[in-house]
Amino acid sequence: MMGGHKQGMGSRLLKKTFLWVLLLLAVLCWRLGEAGWREADSSSDFATLRGLTGLTAASRESMIMLEQRAAEPVPFSLWAQVENQRVEALDIGRESHVAVLWVAGNTRLVLPIAQTLAEEDTTGCLIDRQTAQKLFGLADPVGAQILYKDQAYTVRAVMEMKAPTMLLRPQEKNKQPLDSLTLAGGEKGKLFALRHGLSPVLVVKNSSYTQLSQVLAVLPVFTAWLLLLEAVWRWKKSRRAYPVQSLLAMMALYALFTAGLLYGLQLLPDRFIPSRWSDFSFWPSAFAGWREDALALLTAAKTRPELLQISRSLKAWPGILSAGLLLLLRKQAHCQAVVK
Repeated sequence: MMGGHKQGMGSRLLKKTFLWVLLLLAVLCWRLGEAGWREADSSSDFATLRGLTGLTAASRESMIMLEQRAAEPVPFSLWAQVENQRVEALDIGRESHVAVLWVAGNTRLVLPIAQTLAEEDTTGCLIDRQTAQKLFGLADPVGAQILYKDQAYTVRAVMEMKAPTMLLRPQEKNKQPLDSLTLAGGEKGKLFALRHGLSPVLVVKNSSYTQLSQVLAVLPVFTAWLLLLEAVWRWKKSRRAYPVQSLLAMMALYALFTAGLLYGLQLLPDRFIPSRWSDFSFWPSAFAGWREDALALLTAAKTRPELLQISRSLKAWPGILSAGLLLLLRKQAHCQAVVK
């Protein structure tokens, strides 16, 4: 009898330990997802105007002068991406194909993970690690030279990009066309375009991708909120014969629901919050605009800066795992309660 009792206690202890392990794993995954969201959010205020015409590095100088006279000057960089360009390691002969980014302005506005490349450094370049290994193997690529269109460029630093990329400065300010412009302050994009007479084909806001990581990171919190509401509701039903306890449970339900609603409203983008809640035409027009922007983003060719922001946003994927672990925890706890 004693042996059976001890075996039963050991089994219950093992089951409780399993529940605690699930909870700890859920919290860990939630924290990892939240860290991915914070990383994506660090550049969420950037916006890119794509499909511009008639701009070069020389255009940026006159635009800076005009911008300095504005009430709130906005930092910006002009750039262009040229796909599938052949580059070769000088004196070695190894070659690779990359997307070349011509950048006039702050390189970190275009690629937040890129090292700074001096404006006047027209013979230097930044490359990604994959391209560096393909061209130079295990040797240190910094200081080595790369041949591109009969011009030698010295590698200044290596970027942690997922896709083959080479970043350069335009050698002649009036020759290299730059069809994209990235600015800090995405909400000021339309005003900036009007001020400089720009007509972009597409406006890409980093916040559009950051919202994806936000959803992934907040998913465990939303799941925990629903499970907590369910638990309180179950407890209220079990206390119908006790008016005071039933009233306390109802108050707890209202408090939890209100707290969750307020938290959700804080996470909503400003474009989805009406200035007047009585304006019922606001929601259809807001979601119609969101649908058009989403379709344009999905169908447009992805540039290297966009791919970087997407990869950063997807780092919040552990949030999905955390929500799944919470649901599994709830199921296991329910099964153990039924067995008891």
